[in-house]
Amino acid sequence: EMHQACFAGRKVFTVGEMPTLSMERAAEVTNLANPKLSLIFQFGHLGLDEIPGQGKWALKKLDLVEFKHYYERMQHGLFDKGWNSLFFENHDQPRCVSRYGSEDYRLDSAKMLATFLYGMQGTPYVYQGQEIGAINAKFPDLTHFRDIETINMAKEYRDKGWSEDEIMASLHAKSRDNARIPMAWDDSKFGGFSSREPWLECHPRYQEINVTKDQSNPNGVFHYFQKLLALRKQHQVFLDGDFKLVWEDHPSIASYIRQNEEEQVLVITSFSNQEVTLDAGAFQTYQVLLANQEAVKLNQQSKFPPYYAAIYRQRRSQ
Repeated sequence: EMHQACFAGRKVFTVGEMPTLSMERAAEVTNLANPKLSLIFQFGHLGLDEIPGQGKWALKKLDLVEFKHYYERMQHGLFDKGWNSLFFENHDQPRCVSRYGSEDYRLDSAKMLATFLYGMQGTPYVYQGQEIGAINAKFPDLTHFRDIETINMAKEYRDKGWSEDEIMASLHAKSRDNARIPMAWDDSKFGGFSSREPWLECHPRYQEINVTKDQSNPNGVFHYFQKLLALRKQHQVFLDGDFKLVWEDHPSIASYIRQNEEEQVLVITSFSNQEVTLDAGAFQTYQVLLANQEAVKLNQQSKFPPYYAAIYRQRRSQ
């Protein structure tokens, strides 16, 4: 009814936030021939670092195999049927570097996560600060938070018997304020966001992590995002290529192939803080298109450094 009354016959772009929608229903809503909505946001990947059935605050370590297979189902479920959004962050979600990567490897983690996500089929979303490798705020105590969900959580879980350390650990990981703090444009007072003290304070490390500093760094996250998104426009395979996991049960490497009739690209990302050695001999004829570190040669003993990411392309002669 909404489509008929509001969207039909008009050149509009519509996005549905649909956290509990099945893959089949998602394909129906975004049906390429007769879409009710242009695309949707699905949230299945956002609960994979939570203890099942205990809510967002009950944390568990991300199972990368489970994570990869979620995206496999999403890519297959909508391929040639519907359309999806590619996102890790928004106003309700924490920073993906803190969540899925490593703050100790902040730049490489941010680039790696972008490579993993934006190599897939769908419309990429970049949430403010994601393109400079922003991380969670991790305020020292509850007085710094403004989000009502966060404040209510602290009271509720204190009543449940959680310690203050347990409460703060969950808030540092999942509070919505982590992504709602003022955008840090530079290292001036209040990060160039305001001339007066903002209602929600700036990130404690805003003088180090800000737009100006990242853009002035040739190896910054912003410039990598530009190259990555340019690749998506230059190569049709990112738009219409199918999807196949590689090393699908490896606990720390997330890799997949996108392929159409003209070309094949291989996306390799490491979610590990250790060097990982893999037999990549099957791909030794591939040429690197983009890498977040010095490109690793693909052979029987390829050694991938922590939080490595690269996109390789099969040579035209193959």
